[in-house]
Amino acid sequence: MSEASDQAATLSPSQVAAELGVDERTVRRWVTAGVVPSESTPAGHHLLSLSLLRALQQLARDKVALNARTLRGRFNEEVRPQPGT
Repeated sequence: MSEASDQAATLSPSQVAAELGVDERTVRRWVTAGVVPSESTPAGHHLLSLSLLRALQQLARDKVALNARTLRGRFNEEVRPQPGT
C-alpha cells in the first residue's frame, strides 16, 4: 500500500485495539485525551488512520510501552485538518 492510501484508510478504535492486542477502551481513552489523532464522523464516531496503526505497531515492536504517558506528544507532527480549510 502506498503512503497516500495509508492516509485515506481509516479504522475504528476496536479494529486498532484488536491489531495492537489492547482493550478497545484503551484506544478510546487515547482518542478522547488527544493522545492519538483521529477524525470524527458526523455521527460522532472516531476513525484512526492506517498509518497511525502502523506507527503504534512499530513502537510496540521497539518495546515502547503503549500507554498515554509514553504516547503523548509523539503524533503532533501528523497533519490535522485546519479550521476553515
